[in-house]
Amino acid sequence: MTALFSCLSMANDNYAFLYLHKVMAAYSDKVQQCDGKAVMPVLTEEETVFLQRVLSPQPIVLNYLSHQAVTRCTQPEYTALLELVVSYPEMDVSFPAKNLAAVTGKMMAYSDLSAQAAYWQLSEDDRQALHAIKPLQRPFNVIYVFENIIQRDKEE
Repeated sequence: MTALFSCLSMANDNYAFLYLHKVMAAYSDKVQQCDGKAVMPVLTEEETVFLQRVLSPQPIVLNYLSHQAVTRCTQPEYTALLELVVSYPEMDVSFPAKNLAAVTGKMMAYSDLSAQAAYWQLSEDDRQALHAIKPLQRPFNVIYVFENIIQRDKEE
């Protein structure tokens, strides 16, 4: 009986590790797909002027918006992986599976808190206006947007 339990436990551990790996691969593929879809957004004159005003003191807000756009694009794969990363430490799975989940969780959870803080320091009206800029809702080329805003600012 102990041998049967041991075999079942090993199969479960192997499945947990392989399943986590499969979900990680799907998420990784989705990130690559989203990165490949990153656009050079076409902004209106009004949007550009607004972004100049908002981003001049806090350009790091653009990083936050980019991260949010990629996170939206990677749904539902992001959520599926996050669920495993959160649940595996509490489940009866092998050490390698728990370790992989922990490392993956650290990579996923890394966030530039200064970018997030800068975003939340904006007024509610500015945050709503940022979210109304459609080209920034999908993955976009951060450097391109930033350079366009800076270039335009220098021209004025």
